[in-house]
Amino acid sequence: MLMSRNRVERSIKRIACEISEAHTAGARLILFGIEDRGFAVARTLTDHLVFFDEQAEAVQLPREHSDEVFKKLKVSKNEQFIAFIVDDVIFSGKTMFSALTAVERNLHPSEMHTVALVDRGHRKFPVKAEFYGMELPTKLNEYVSLKMKEDQITEVLLTK
Repeated sequence: MLMSRNRVERSIKRIACEISEAHTAGARLILFGIEDRGFAVARTLTDHLVFFDEQAEAVQLPREHSDEVFKKLKVSKNEQFIAFIVDDVIFSGKTMFSALTAVERNLHPSEMHTVALVDRGHRKFPVKAEFYGMELPTKLNEYVSLKMKEDQITEVLLTK
C-alpha cells in the first residue's frame, strides 16, 4: 500500500494549502477531475479549498471530452477563472495533455494548472504535475491504482 485513506486525506489537504498560497482569493477556481478517480480527487480537494475560496468547484471531465460538459458549465465569455486539471495518477501525460487542450479550446481560462495525487514519471507528453501528493518513480511494469468505495478514496496501491 502506497497511501492509506488518512495519508490520501493529508496529501489532499496539503495540496489545497499549496494551491491557496499560490493563488490569491477572488479568482474563481474550477477543478476538472478526469474520469471517476480524478473527479474523486478534485471533489475532495474542493472540499478543502472552500475554506480558502468558497467559489471553488469540481467538475467531472470524461476521458472523451465532449463539448456538452463545457456547455453545462456556467462560465461567461469575459469571466476570469483558473482551471485545474486533476487526475489520480499522472504517467505518460497523454490524458492530462488531452484534458488541458480540451479545456483551453472550449473555455479559455486565465490560468491553467495540473494536479495529481501520484506522479509516476515516464512522460511522453510535455506535461508536469505542478501540485501532487506523492512523486513515485516506478518501473514500466508496475501500476499505481487508486481504490474507491462509495465515491471515497480508500487507498492507493502499487502492483506489478
